[in-house]
Amino acid sequence: MSCKAAPIPLAFDFEKTAINATERVLPTATVQGCAFHLAQARNRKRDKVGITHYLEGRTMEPLVVDWWDTIKGVIFLPRRLHREVRALTTPPVPEDHSAFAPCEGFLRYLKETWYDNEVFSDLWDKYGVEEVRTTNLAEAYHSELNTLMEDDHPSLSKLLSVVHDLDNEADSALIALEQNPDHVKHVRKEHLERRQRIAEEMRRFNALYKE
Repeated sequence: MSCKAAPIPLAFDFEKTAINATERVLPTATVQGCAFHLAQARNRKRDKVGITHYLEGRTMEPLVVDWWDTIKGVIFLPRRLHREVRALTTPPVPEDHSAFAPCEGFLRYLKETWYDNEVFSDLWDKYGVEEVRTTNLAEAYHSELNTLMEDDHPSLSKLLSVVHDLDNEADSALIALEQNPDHVKHVRKEHLERRQRIAEEMRRFNALYKE
């Protein structure tokens, strides 16, 4: 009897070369974009076009605040319903408002970079995704690797020694997990509550608005 393995979920930080290579080498893997890097990219564009000016302080515009909250939440909405979201196509203020041009510029960026881009367009939806949404694990590993190297250009022997030690750590972690499969990694309370709240809302939405 054959057993078909479930697709491996892999998260990337929207680097085209890495994504293309992974899809070629691991065709059965499920490639996803990193939610953290997605937010970073969009926040940088938000700041660059001048939307931040209308999100806080004395110049805050409530219509823009609500619009931006909607933009941020779209990743948890089924893609089939994106076309129903007015915030994705229309600035929240009249054309004569000073916030109109920045919002219009951001929407143009959103369409060209995240909807029309053939590499990224299908990678950033997080609807129904309750576990691997970011590259945090890989980033943590890379950070530890840099710390242990103590040098930007280590010798080959140093590199092999550090990787060998990390491999032993990974083996120990796997053994511990096998011995205690119910062990749960500590997650900050606020992060856990947010994750659970999002998962519950996605399940509730799915029950109410089935395709």
